[in-house]
Amino acid sequence: MEDKEFLDDQVFYVFDDKGNKVECDILFTFDIEELNNKYVVYTDRKIESDGKMNLYASTYKPNKSGGFDLEAVKSDEEWQ
Repeated sequence: MEDKEFLDDQVFYVFDDKGNKVECDILFTFDIEELNNKYVVYTDRKIESDGKMNLYASTYKPNKSGGFDLEAVKSDEEWQ
């Protein structure tokens, strides 16, 4: 799967800690060339008790099966 295909879909699925398949919407993506990483910001559309929607940021990399693997943003440098 090309990066463009991943981004064009605008929807992807993850599994939560209970093994449930969760649909997520891609809000936007960006690259940080200095860190050689690609990032995706997405939501599972869940609203917390305070009325705010859950938002997530992860790096993404192609995997051997033709999809993408998400990884947590790990360093303070990435958050700046």
